[in-house]
Amino acid sequence: MDHTINILHLEDDLNDSLFIKLWLNKENLNFNYFLADNETDFRNHLLSQKIDIILSDYNLPDYSGADALLLIKDLYPHIPFVFVSGTMGEEAAIQSLLNGATDYVLKNRLERLGSAIKRALRESLLQKEYKKAIDTLRQKEEQYRILIEGMNEGLMLTDINNIILFVNQQACNITGYTSDELIGLDSFDLLFSSVSDQEKQKKNKLRVQGVKDICEIEIQRNDDSKVWIRFSASPVFNESKQVTGSIGVFENINDRKKAEEDIRKLTLAVEQSPDSIIITDTEGVIEYANPTTVALTGFTAEELYGKKTSIFSSGDKSEINYEELWETIKSGQIWNGEFLNQKKNGELYWESATISPICNQNGLITNFLAIKEDITDRKNLTRELILAKEKAEESDRLKSAFLANISHEIRTPMNGILGFSELLKNPQLLPEAKNRYIQIIEQSGNRMLSIITDIVDISKIESGQMNLESNKINVNHLLSELAVLFTPEAQAKELRLSFTTALPNEKSFIQTDRNKLTQVLTNLIKNSLKFTKEGSINFGYELVDDYLEFYVKDTGVGIPADQTEIIFEQFRQGSISLTRAYEGAGLGLSISKAFVEMLGGTIWVETKLGQGSVFYFRIPYNKQSQKPVHFEEGKESTPTSNVITILIAEDDVNSLMFLRTLLELDGLKILEAANGQEAVEAVKDHPEISLVLIDMKMPIMNGFEATRLIKQIRPKLPVIAQTAYAFAKDQDEALQAGCDDYISKPIKKQALMDKIHKLLG
Repeated sequence: MDHTINILHLEDDLNDSLFIKLWLNKENLNFNYFLADNETDFRNHLLSQKIDIILSDYNLPDYSGADALLLIKDLYPHIPFVFVSGTMGEEAAIQSLLNGATDYVLKNRLERLGSAIKRALRESLLQKEYKKAIDTLRQKEEQYRILIEGMNEGLMLTDINNIILFVNQQACNITGYTSDELIGLDSFDLLFSSVSDQEKQKKNKLRVQGVKDICEIEIQRNDDSKVWIRFSASPVFNESKQVTGSIGVFENINDRKKAEEDIRKLTLAVEQSPDSIIITDTEGVIEYANPTTVALTGFTAEELYGKKTSIFSSGDKSEINYEELWETIKSGQIWNGEFLNQKKNGELYWESATISPICNQNGLITNFLAIKEDITDRKNLTRELILAKEKAEESDRLKSAFLANISHEIRTPMNGILGFSELLKNPQLLPEAKNRYIQIIEQSGNRMLSIITDIVDISKIESGQMNLESNKINVNHLLSELAVLFTPEAQAKELRLSFTTALPNEKSFIQTDRNKLTQVLTNLIKNSLKFTKEGSINFGYELVDDYLEFYVKDTGVGIPADQTEIIFEQFRQGSISLTRAYEGAGLGLSISKAFVEMLGGTIWVETKLGQGSVFYFRIPYNKQSQKPVHFEEGKESTPTSNVITILIAEDDVNSLMFLRTLLELDGLKILEAANGQEAVEAVKDHPEISLVLIDMKMPIMNGFEATRLIKQIRPKLPVIAQTAYAFAKDQDEALQAGCDDYISKPIKKQALMDKIHKLLG
C-alpha cells in the first residue's frame, strides 16, 4: 500500500508486539504503529489518532479483545478489527466473526498477517464503497462498475440462497465462465463442489447467521482445469440488520500455492537431507540447522540457534585459512574445503563443506548457507591407504636392502670356504697353515649355516609352521651354560661377561621350549658382543609377579631413539647402508620377538645412543609342570666286531663322499645308490643291509616313494631320512612314508652316529 496506514494494536505482551511489528515490516507495509495494553490507552488512541485498522489479542489481563470489539462496532464500525491471538479456539473465532470481527490470525501462523490486513482494508473499503453504491446506485452505477471491474480480485454478489446475482470480470477470468453463465448459478455448486454435503451445510448455516467465511479451496474452471482461490464471503445486511446475501471476494492463488508446495518440498529436502545443512547470518550466527546436523554433532537445535559456527571448532587451524574463507564468501563467491570439527561429546570428525552466500532481491548478502558431508570414514580410509602404501614401500626398500645384505653375508663366508679350500691344494702347505685354513673354513661354514638357519626360522614363523616343544629346564643351568659358551669370545674382545640369577637352583625349573628360550638369549648376547667394544655385558633374570623377566645389559654403542621399535621388525638393523660396520642378516631380533611371543611373553629395549642397551623379555614362570618326556641319550660310536652294512641313497656326489668317509671311519660297510629306484633294488639284492640313509629329493624316484617300497620289502629295516629342507611338514611327511628317524643337512657326525646307534641298538 502506498499511503501510510495507522495500526492500533491491543496487546499486553511486549515480545509479541515486537514480533508482530517485524512481520508487518516484512510485508513492506507503510504504517504507523500504536500499542495499547489496557482499555484506557486503547480509548485514548482512538480519540487522538485516525486509526485505519485494529489488531487485538483475545485475552488480556484487565481488558478482553471481545470487549474491545464490541466498543469498536458500537462507536467505530468502519474500522476493520482483526484478532491476532495464540489461544483463540474455533468457537471463539466464530463468535468473534459473528460479533463483527473482520478476520483472525493465529500467532503461530503470522505469515497470514500481512495479507489479512491488506484484505481487511480492501474489504473495509469495498464494504464502504458497496454501501455507498447501494445508496447512490442510480446516480453512481457507472462509477461503481468501473471500480468493481478494475479490481484484481473476483467479486461475487449472492442472495440469501447463495444464488449469484452479480460478478465482475475478474471473477469470470478466474472461473473461466462468462457473467451470463455465472449469474443464476448456486455459488456453492461453483465454489464448493469438492466439499462434502455436511461441510456445505455448515458453511451455509454460518453464512445465514451473517458470519464471515474465509477459506482456500481448489475449484474447477469451465475448461475443466483447476485453480486455487482464496475466498472471503462477507454478509450483506438490510436496514433491519438481517442477512440478505453475501459479497464474495476471491483471488487466484495458484502461484502462491505452487510456491508453497515448492517451499514444502525444499523444506522436506533440507530436513531429510543426509548432509548437514546450516544457515547463518552474515556474522556466522546459526539461524537454522537441519536434523542431520543435530544427529551428527550431538547438539540440540535449541543449543545451536543463536550460537556462532565456532561451537563446532576443534581448535585445529592448520587445515584451512579462515580469513580466506570469510573473504571468499563475503565477496559473493562459493568456498569449498574441509573442517576438522568437534561434537558436543568431544569426539572429532571431518566434514567436507560448501559455503555459499544468500542474497536478497537487491543483491545484498543476507545469510550464508553451509552444506557439509561427514567424511570421517573416508579420511580414515585414505590415511590407512597412505600408511599401507608407505609401509609397503618401506617393506620393499627393506627387502631390497635385506637381499643385498644376505648376498653379502652368504658370499663372504663362501669366499672364505672356497678361497681357503683352493689354498689347501698347495702340496707345500705347512701343517700350521693347513690347520688355520681348516679352522677358517669351519668358521665360515658355521657363519653361513647360522644365516641359513635364521632365514629358515623366519620362513617357518611366516608360514605358521614353527611349533612349540614343552621341556622342563633349569634356568640357572641354562645361563651358566651360555656364560661358558660366550666367555672365550668376550675374553677375546677384552669384555667382562657375567650373569645373575634370582632363584635358587631348586626353584629355577620352568616348563617352556628350551630351544627357543636358548636361541632368544643367544641372539641377545651375540648382539651385545657384536656392538660392544669395551666395558661389560651382564645377563640374567628376575622374578616379577608370575613372570621371569630376563635381561641382557651391555655398555655398547646403543640404539638411536627412532630405531627402538623398528629393530624388532624383519630385515631391520640399526643401519641398512652398505657402509655399516657389523655383519648379520637383520633377522635375529625379529626371530627373538616371535619366539618370545610364542612363549607367552613380550620383549622391549631401553637404550641411549653411545651409552649401551638393556634388552628385556618376559615369559611365564611355570614352576609347576608335567614330567617331561625323556629320549634315550646318544652314545659315542664304538668299534664293533660285526661289520654293519649301511645303504646310502644320495644323488649329490659331494654329500655321498662326505657320508661314506664319515661312516667308513667308524668301520661301517657302505653301499651306494644314486636314486630311489637303485635304493629299492639294492635292498632286494643285499639282505645284509642293516640300515638305509636316504635323501628325500632324488631323480627318477624320490626318497618318500622309495621308503614306502623298501618298507614293503623289509618292514623292520631302519630308514633314516636326510634332507636340506627344515620345515616340520617335511619331517612329518618323511615319518608318514615309513622313515624311522629324520636328520637335517648339514649333518653333524655325532648326531648321525647317535641316531644310527639308537636304531641298531
